[in-house]
Amino acid sequence: MNAEILKKYINKSINLQNIKNSKELEKFNIWCEYLPDPPEDFDEIEFRTNFKDKTISIDIVIQSGKIQRIMFASVDPKDPTLVKSLTQSELQEFLKERESDLINFFNYITQ
Repeated sequence: MNAEILKKYINKSINLQNIKNSKELEKFNIWCEYLPDPPEDFDEIEFRTNFKDKTISIDIVIQSGKIQRIMFASVDPKDPTLVKSLTQSELQEFLKERESDLINFFNYITQ
């Protein structure tokens, strides 16, 4: 999977009810770590997933309920408040191996 595929989700509206549905999110091996309720006009929603021996943070920046930016980072196992950007090769490997889960996840939270 190429990161370009995710561009189609930029400016799509999020579905808060679907984001709050943890049972459904589990099907994609993703959980919501932080969801402001209700989100401000400009806010961030944080999801997590496991990949190999790492926890990956999926941060989605929203404005007026629409996705503006999608970021992926590795979570520090000793301090979960610290995140580090993935290298280009780590990102490509993550996107390739988790393509199906990610596409289904983004389709679900934007329907």
